[in-house]
Order: sequence, then structure tokens, then C-alpha cells
Amino acid sequence: MQPIVEPVIFDEDTFDTHFHCSRAHDVEESIQLYKREMELIGLKKLLLLSMTFHAPSRYDYDTNVKNACIKLQMDKSVYVSASVKHFPNLTEDEENDYLLKQVEEFYQAGFDGMKFLEAHPTIRKIYGPMTGKRYEKCFAFLEENNIPITMHNADPRKGWDKSRCTQWEIEHGRCYDDSMPSFDDCIQDIMLLMKKYPKLNLCLAHGGFLNEEQDRPTLKNS
Repeated sequence: MQPIVEPVIFDEDTFDTHFHCSRAHDVEESIQLYKREMELIGLKKLLLLSMTFHAPSRYDYDTNVKNACIKLQMDKSVYVSASVKHFPNLTEDEENDYLLKQVEEFYQAGFDGMKFLEAHPTIRKIYGPMTGKRYEKCFAFLEENNIPITMHNADPRKGWDKSRCTQWEIEHGRCYDDSMPSFDDCIQDIMLLMKKYPKLNLCLAHGGFLNEEQDRPTLKNS
């Protein structure tokens, strides 16, 4: 099958650290897709990022198991980051212990890192800031063991301005009102997280959505 557009061919050391496992394909189909894409664009390594939920009401608890199976069946070119799951009926203290237990088990099982979508405004609205009590033991453990973290920490600033949102963004919940944490709140939360855990091995997905923020007070005062 020929590509629709001419692919970009990377150099021999390229490591793509942001791959998601499609729920539409089983393990074997996924492996074939990843191998074909790696060959097509010259990737030598990739990182599969698990996501146990794709929206507040859409949970996918099998994603960790599926990605682990893919890693076991492919060679050492594939790395996998796990994703925690939440139960809304737990108190913050209970979830503080429960999230720690999960990351400890993922670490012992051989996962290479962690993926957090929880800083995204739609999910942060439910579980609170990343600096909240429910995450304290979890991030302390991740920092102590230098475990790599990929975190989706916001969305483009224009998502909080309906006049700048596309129809697709409005229809798919990517246009936010005052009931959501603001863009600046999301960014400030990450800045405080890094101050609280200064040795955290943290990668902000999509550049942290900071490409247009260099001159804003959000960053200057952090």
C-alpha cells in the first residue's frame, strides 16, 4: 500500500516517544502496523503510551495489558509506558495509596515509564490538580526511582476561546467554558508540580502547549 503523502525519513537514531495503541486492532494487527510504520519512515525505536481512559466516561483498562503483550512480542525497539486507573468512589487518601500501589506494580512488571492524561482539563476537572494529595505518594515514588513520565498537561490556549475553535473542536469537546480549569491553571499546576518534585523525569506531550507562551506572565512568574 502506497502512502498518501511522501513520508519523512528520519535518521538512524530517531526515537518516537508518542505512540498510542489503537483500540480498533488486536495485538497481532498492532504489531504489523507498527513494524510497517517504523520501516516506512525509518524509526528505530518507539514508545507506546497506554491510556486507561480517553474521555471521562470512556475507560479502556485493557490498554496496559495489550501494550505489554506488544512489547513482549516485538524486539527491544519498543518501549511501553503504563497508565493508572481511578475509581471515583475512593477518597483522596485511599487513592493516594492506590495510585502508589499501581505504579509500584507497573515498575516491578517491567514497564518503562508512565503516561498521565490526568492533567488534561476534562480529567483534571474530575480528579483535581496534579499537585493534589491523591498523587503525592505516586509522584514521590516516580521521582525517587527516576521513572520517565509523559504527561498531557493542557490543550492549545485557543480552546478556551469559542470564537477561535473549529466546528470539529466544538463537537468533540475541545472547546472549554468557565466550568473547566483555565489554560493558565493547567500550566501553573505543572510548574508547581515540577517545583514540588524537582527531580521528576517529566516530558510534556505536544511541547506542553507552550509554543506560543514564551512571553506570557504564566511562564515569566513561574
